[in-house]
Formats: sequence, C-alpha cells, structure tokens
Amino acid sequence: MRGARDVTVRRPVVICPLDSHTCQETMEAIEQAALDASLINPANPMLPARRIVLAHDKNSLRTLGLCVVGGQKKLLIE
Repeated sequence: MRGARDVTVRRPVVICPLDSHTCQETMEAIEQAALDASLINPANPMLPARRIVLAHDKNSLRTLGLCVVGGQKKLLIE
C-alpha cells in the first residue's frame, strides 16, 4: 500500500478506535441527540430548573423517580 497511488475500495470503511458495532451505536446516539437538539429554539430554550440531590437526603430516590422494592431500585410509579 505504500507505493499505491489510486486505491478503490468497494466496501464501507470505518475508521474508529472502537469496534464496528460500538461505533455504529455511538453514531446513532449522536444523530438522535442532534435531531432532538434541532427541535429546541435557541432564542428561548426553556430548560428545566436545576435540581440538586444530596446523597444523605432520605427522599433522594423519590426525587430521581426511583424507589427500593425487595432490595432493588425500581422506577417509581405513582
């Protein structure tokens, strides 16, 4: 390949430090995030207020939408 001038490749080539499957999943996530971001008006993004959750707060799991059922953390359904 050192002395080659013109190389024609008829297969898709992916140059990524990750394996092909992980790279494809990452690219799909980036595309979805870009699509979601395109729906936000940059002049008025209307972001939700920040919420600080302390580790020792007894309602911290509820704030995050979780609860403990049988020793496992599950989604809180009200």
